[in-house]
Amino acid sequence: MQTIGFFEKNTNAKVKDCIIQDKSILFIVEPNEMGRAIGKNGINIKKLENAFKKKIKVIEFSSEVKTFIKNLITPSQIKEIVYEEGLIKIIPLDSKTRGYIIGKNATMLRKYEEITKRYFPIKEIKIKWVKNQMSKKSKGLNAGKSLKRRRDKSRWLKKDYVRKVLHLKKKSDPLEGSSQAKGLVLEKIQLEAKQPNSAMRKCARIQLIKNGRQLTAFLPKDGAMKMVDEHDEVIIECIGGPKGKSKGDIPGVRWQVIKVNDQSLKDLLSGKLEKARKWLMFWLLINGSQAI
Repeated sequence: MQTIGFFEKNTNAKVKDCIIQDKSILFIVEPNEMGRAIGKNGINIKKLENAFKKKIKVIEFSSEVKTFIKNLITPSQIKEIVYEEGLIKIIPLDSKTRGYIIGKNATMLRKYEEITKRYFPIKEIKIKWVKNQMSKKSKGLNAGKSLKRRRDKSRWLKKDYVRKVLHLKKKSDPLEGSSQAKGLVLEKIQLEAKQPNSAMRKCARIQLIKNGRQLTAFLPKDGAMKMVDEHDEVIIECIGGPKGKSKGDIPGVRWQVIKVNDQSLKDLLSGKLEKARKWLMFWLLINGSQAI
């Protein structure tokens, strides 16, 4: 009674019953009292949870057994409730909802049954499950054409299929669908890594030669920033994140530098090659035989 009085005092809603459990308290309010009991943006529920140190659930009482059970198992969505001679059969919307209503070792289902028996003369609550109830596929020897039509229509509900068929990646990708692209280094920058890391990741702003678009590319391994200077010509590729996105603790960086002035960045860092100027490499390429 003290719990009901405290609830009515703080919410100004009329309570029909209160069921105290180990980790939660269930309040059953009179019809048309749900809005007053919950409060604006659930403020009353938050106050009660802080006061009782338990999870609070509020449902609305109804004189109809079907409506009462539907309110009791909310927010689980059900397809239908069948009431026949004291036996209640609940038809869930999907398998996930079915598992939530039943609970581990049918504990939730037995709780719903016990609460309902306090107000209605029922015998038992059961879950009626129909396999493949959501498919509604055509069957038989001549169903191939309708199944193909159904499949073609349902494939457009998948984002990956739409992205592939309409070439959306190519339209939005700065590299225009290519695996690699050349660009010029505009400036060298440092980006702060995501938490819990606190390092500064070495990157560079690149302007692509093919379309003039600008992007940020990561400079992999230690010392890579010393091998890259402004106005150098570099080759970039995807950094290797899932679905062509960023990788690791560098947010928004989808590319990395692999070559500087037509020289492998990996070889430059290992010492196999010595970095040359772009104009010197071009001169050697034209007059290589004479220079040697």
